[in-house]
Amino acid sequence: MSHLESFRAVHYRGIDGVHLERLAGVNLITGPNGAGKTSLAEAIWLFNGRFTPILPWNAHVQRSVRSVVDPVARLVRDGALELAGTEHGEVQRWRATFERMPTVGGAGTVDSDERIAPSAKPAAATGTTWPVPPQGRLRVWLNGSEAGGEHGILAEVPGEGVFILPTIDRPANHRPAVIQLPWFSMDMDEETINHFSALVAQGRKDYVKSTLRLLLPLLIDVEVITDHSGKPFILATTTEDERLPLQSLGGGMTRLFRLFVAFHRYKGGLVVIDEIENGLHHLVLPKLWRQVQAMTGEFDVQIFATTHSRECIDAALDTFMDEDDQLAVHALSRHGDKVRAVTYCGETLEAARDINLDLR
Repeated sequence: MSHLESFRAVHYRGIDGVHLERLAGVNLITGPNGAGKTSLAEAIWLFNGRFTPILPWNAHVQRSVRSVVDPVARLVRDGALELAGTEHGEVQRWRATFERMPTVGGAGTVDSDERIAPSAKPAAATGTTWPVPPQGRLRVWLNGSEAGGEHGILAEVPGEGVFILPTIDRPANHRPAVIQLPWFSMDMDEETINHFSALVAQGRKDYVKSTLRLLLPLLIDVEVITDHSGKPFILATTTEDERLPLQSLGGGMTRLFRLFVAFHRYKGGLVVIDEIENGLHHLVLPKLWRQVQAMTGEFDVQIFATTHSRECIDAALDTFMDEDDQLAVHALSRHGDKVRAVTYCGETLEAARDINLDLR
């Protein structure tokens, strides 16, 4: 089942106007370097998270872990950030602008109770003071109407950002999403480790191990242990009785672990993966896509994955040969300062495969 049915990057980075008219359960975004594949993947994830106003500051979107005051300026050259899509047969629009605000009262602290309405404060912010006055306000519009008036205020502390941004009430049928980018640290985040622990408790450990054996057939076990400081990490054991941290087995193994844990964790939602083939040998790709096919069906997950690998595209086409409607290939190309998307799905995908069309 396709959850997001169409998508348009109205105003985002350098892909203004890119329109994916038809989406499938599994979507492969292709195109040459610089065509905007990563930007499109980010935009889809950002649109799905439009009910969480803090998301424009996210390091995945900003492509940086450094604090940023105005997130919109990093994403569009001028005007408002704007994305749109169709969900459950209805067009949804999201628009965001950022206003810089003059500092109030000079140096010192500002009581959050004086700056933020009680209904807008998260529990952690109640009764606290912030070292600097607010520096800006994010305004969010959903379907043409401003959501929440003075919706959010950002206060930045030297070295880290402190955000006071309430979550907009989201529809009950809205689905969660996760994005995975190849340039982030191979260190396993604690949230993923905790979710793997939950899978172990549910008796799903063998399922995770079987997916990891796509890359490492000698794998016997994976388990959560703690180091000398009490920090948890994933330990892998092989038939040669080697016990190593999972990330020491390579970036491909780490990404595969995160990907298949995400299927469980974001059941019924969206999983966005940039450069899905990154760290994987081309001989593994057919097995990867067969596993993806099985898990999207079991967990009702919609996939958006970018690639510029011919082997990766061919493996996906072979896997979905009898289910052309479940796979869509969106080929991006740049024409001057404009990016165009051509979608192959169903009969057009079958025809492209028959004439051996290069979909990269």
